[in-house]
Amino acid sequence: APEFLGNDLYNILLTARVGTRILSIAPSLGEFTGEPAIVIVIDVLSNKATGEKVPVSPGLPQVTSQSTGEPDIALDPSKPLPVELKISTLIRGDGIQVKKGSYIVAKFKAVYTTDGSAGGKSWKAGDIQQSSWPPQQAPFRDQIGVGKALKAWDEGLIDQTAGSRVMLIVPEAWGYPGEGTLVYVIDILAVFNEAP
Repeated sequence: APEFLGNDLYNILLTARVGTRILSIAPSLGEFTGEPAIVIVIDVLSNKATGEKVPVSPGLPQVTSQSTGEPDIALDPSKPLPVELKISTLIRGDGIQVKKGSYIVAKFKAVYTTDGSAGGKSWKAGDIQQSSWPPQQAPFRDQIGVGKALKAWDEGLIDQTAGSRVMLIVPEAWGYPGEGTLVYVIDILAVFNEAP
């Protein structure tokens, strides 16, 4: 919003293309005269996965995209889900690889079963546990592989790349007690690795 960025920077960002890096230097003015200038570097990221589509294994939930890039997850109650963590790359990006300790920026959507037991899974059709897709939601940001994120994310996103869309089928023991099996669809927008 212009009230946070100032009109000039706001208007530049409105027309900036994905992949652009913007350097903004705001000199001290008015009541801030004598203070150091504020320097901001902004990388413009895509708000969805961008890469090569990968076929989904038969028997797994099917994922389609809305025009906004938000995934729709089609669940079939007649098909049992894996009882172990299942990782399926849906779009393979060509960005930086996620490794232990990487920081990521991601958009995600999750649906879940009410009964995560091996038999008789009952889907609450279309029941979204959480999502970062609505415009008012900021993308998820966290460090991967060091115990700060959900265990399924810590293990399931290692070796994935920026630009990828990944589906994780998460058994209840790896997710949240009482939520049953979770199905996450995660778009990895950016990956940052600390210099060695």
